[in-house]
Amino acid sequence: MLRRMSIIPLTALLLACLAVLPACKKKPPASDGGDGPPAPGGIPNVTSEHVLFAHLKAKDIRDSAVFAELKQAVAKADATADWDKIEGEFAREIGGLKPTEIDSVTVCVTEIPPQVEPKLIPGKLAFPQRDEPKLIVIVTSSKAIDKAKAIRPGTDTKPDSRGFYKQWEQLLHFPDDKTLVMLHPDLAQKYLDGYAKSPTGWPLTPELAKASADHTLFAILQPTKIPTGLLRGESADIAEPLMAAQT
Repeated sequence: MLRRMSIIPLTALLLACLAVLPACKKKPPASDGGDGPPAPGGIPNVTSEHVLFAHLKAKDIRDSAVFAELKQAVAKADATADWDKIEGEFAREIGGLKPTEIDSVTVCVTEIPPQVEPKLIPGKLAFPQRDEPKLIVIVTSSKAIDKAKAIRPGTDTKPDSRGFYKQWEQLLHFPDDKTLVMLHPDLAQKYLDGYAKSPTGWPLTPELAKASADHTLFAILQPTKIPTGLLRGESADIAEPLMAAQT
């Protein structure tokens, strides 16, 4: 299930990598007139209750001049068929949506359960099942989402009384015809009282919504909310400087 749940967050990271492309041709921020370094680029002072909040405006990338140049280079290299094949494979994994049809991806990790220590049982070592991280993923599209393709085989084909489709251990919801939401069942009511009613509702706040709207890629991570011992060995060594930060 973790592999399946990782599809959308990993997609967000993939698109986030492309977000640096338009920046390559941007002029540096104007200085304050002195000889020192350029002034900060208007990063907002916004707080978040979540372990991780990340929002990517994929439409900004798709509409950028650099992305247009990339498409031209693909066509010039006679690789359009390969491009279409990759997009088709991607679409099969994410409800029929092609990467170039996604307008935005929002990922909120609200809680990461503590690491569960293994139990010693005579003759073997058992690892108790650990609760999955509680997260909500919101994907908006430039086109209407085909529910028949978004709802994977083996899941409920009809929504419950609240409008949720159960998919594996998660819930799917379609607040409108161009938005898909996947979330942990424990977050259902907060979502219904929030984003399902308003695009600035929980897991967003008006401040987060504005900051997200003003930037192609905006993210807040709070390492202090990540359980100690979750990362071990080489992973812990690499992440140590980040984990020492407050935000």
